[in-house]
Amino acid sequence: MRFPLPALAVASALMTLAPSASAGNWFVKEGSINGDGLSWATAFGSLEEAFAVVGPGDKILVHEGTYLPRNAGTGRNRTYDVPGDLELHGGFKTSTNPDLPDGSFFKTVLSGNLDNPNLNTDNAYHVVTLDGNGGGLTNRVIIDGFRITEGMADGTGPNEGEGGGIRCFDSELKLEYVILRDNFETRGGGLHFDGNSAAVLEWRKTRVRDNLAADEGGGCFIKDADDCAIVNVRFRDCGGSVERGGGIYVGSNVKDLEVTQCLFHDNSAGTGGAMYIADATNSGSGGSVWTNNTVAFNSASTMAGAGMYIEGQSPGVLVPEVYNSIHYFNPVVGNDQNITLAAGAGVIVQYSDIGIPGPGAWPGSGNIDADPLFRNASARNLRLTSLAPNFSPCLDRGDDCRVPSDRLDLDDDTNFIEVLPWDFDLLNDPDTMQASVRFADVQGAPDLGFDCVSLPNDPAGVIVDMGAYESESPGDDPPDG
Repeated sequence: MRFPLPALAVASALMTLAPSASAGNWFVKEGSINGDGLSWATAFGSLEEAFAVVGPGDKILVHEGTYLPRNAGTGRNRTYDVPGDLELHGGFKTSTNPDLPDGSFFKTVLSGNLDNPNLNTDNAYHVVTLDGNGGGLTNRVIIDGFRITEGMADGTGPNEGEGGGIRCFDSELKLEYVILRDNFETRGGGLHFDGNSAAVLEWRKTRVRDNLAADEGGGCFIKDADDCAIVNVRFRDCGGSVERGGGIYVGSNVKDLEVTQCLFHDNSAGTGGAMYIADATNSGSGGSVWTNNTVAFNSASTMAGAGMYIEGQSPGVLVPEVYNSIHYFNPVVGNDQNITLAAGAGVIVQYSDIGIPGPGAWPGSGNIDADPLFRNASARNLRLTSLAPNFSPCLDRGDDCRVPSDRLDLDDDTNFIEVLPWDFDLLNDPDTMQASVRFADVQGAPDLGFDCVSLPNDPAGVIVDMGAYESESPGDDPPDG
């Protein structure tokens, strides 16, 4: 549970027990010398000191500051080699409760800028490394409340081109309140996740920005994973000259992938400006499900898939599914390419606003092709206009039954089976965060979606909007680190 907001401090105090002395909390503060890590007054001065003493299930609390990898490896191989089965929490000043940080994760920085601050050619290949070494799900790590930046995975040695920000192999990783920014690699600028077919990725309330790659996955690269959930993540300005997948590249053997309530905008690639879904992906029981996402203003340079590009699937592979989403204004040489299918590829799309060339709408129940009327598209405020008479056509137009359960517990109430309670605005300014309920009615807007009356936290007659934002989302986004 993490409440980084003064507005929620009272609720947090009521819901959260103070950690006991046996909880295994360790403290790290930049500049501390010869501490034992048992309090802020005697904090360790580096993460490496804490890594040397942690036990299974321990939690490391990190004070605001900028931290550079010190002694794990030499030269550019220096990295934060995170041990398994621990929690790493940033954004602290004086609080001793891992669930109640009193600082800012904008200001708690793990940096790969090792030596000359004016060069990136001497930066660390990976800022953070997790390697389960065959441990799989026993190597569970939570990273919460950091800005991870300036990794440069451009090497030619083993794994040196994977994951400038985070390289994760054969581990179970949970990310929340993390900013991945200004990282580069050959495959997966911000995050390279290779689960070795047995690992889980849980990723919520995170920002992925200005990460670049050469081959695949400017924002992130995912392959060989058993179970992946990505909720309330913003991918923006990622990719650059990457060949495939500016925002996200989904590779082979990714099973049960859910991407929910995410924003993809201003990402670019040769093919698949926002996302590239590769052949043989999603061969597991649950397939690939993309729900209530907003995908806009992404681009591709090869006239294919500025928004979503899907390779031809092998026999027996489940096709991706898209629900309640907006794919619009993703141009390729003057023509929108919001979803592009390679030869032999398929996709299921329902109750979504998909821009297509010519008249009509993308085949499927409830689909439309209409300008979504973003509140301020030029400023990338991608909330929906909800003031009469200029109602967005995406208001009250989704399918309530397709809104997934709150499996990553966005509202931190330990209820994982309720349907998603909040919209994307939960990931707003970390100091004044506001959130809109996921189901909100706009008076005067026509209810043209599907009302699933059996949902416990969906009021009767209230239909979910298309896209990542609900209609009552508050104002403009602040700078996002």
